[in-house]
Amino acid sequence: MNLRKKHLLPLVSLFPLLLQAEPSGIYIDGGVGFTLSDTIETQKVNFVYNRGPLLSLSLGYQYNHFRLELQDRYKKDKLYSASAQDSYSVVVDGDSTINSQMLNFYYNGYNESKLMSSVGFGLGVSSLNAKDTYEDCYVPSAQGLFSVGYRVSDNFISSLNYAYLYTLKSDNFKAKGDNSFSFSLRYIF
Repeated sequence: MNLRKKHLLPLVSLFPLLLQAEPSGIYIDGGVGFTLSDTIETQKVNFVYNRGPLLSLSLGYQYNHFRLELQDRYKKDKLYSASAQDSYSVVVDGDSTINSQMLNFYYNGYNESKLMSSVGFGLGVSSLNAKDTYEDCYVPSAQGLFSVGYRVSDNFISSLNYAYLYTLKSDNFKAKGDNSFSFSLRYIF
């Protein structure tokens, strides 16, 4: 009996925190940011690029501390060199694009202040393209998400976001993990 009181009661006392009232409803979220990676590797060629901006647009639903959203991530980079395995680099001209459609699930941490944090994960698919020569669509992808936000008003939230997007190996491309940082604005209707 003493063991139950010692461990079970603190867990039960946390349950009301999950049900604290937060704004609920449909929301739209737009973001801009950058990734840390500057290479994309096909099965035969490694491309190096100048990083372009990462853009994202999400449509979702928030209920108390939980969010479910559909997200479109788009990044276009300018290629400047390529090298085959055990070979020297050559100058190339063209673009590399990664476009991902993700279904994300978040939990917003309880906080009585206007600052808030979220953790989440997402599953989806990515389309990869390098110089219009190597292309793959519907490559399975997954991402881990973390953000720190500030509630500007009851329905308007700004946030700094971190995401780790992992794209599985495909016919043309090697598996790739990308760290990204972005700033976004979310409006809850």
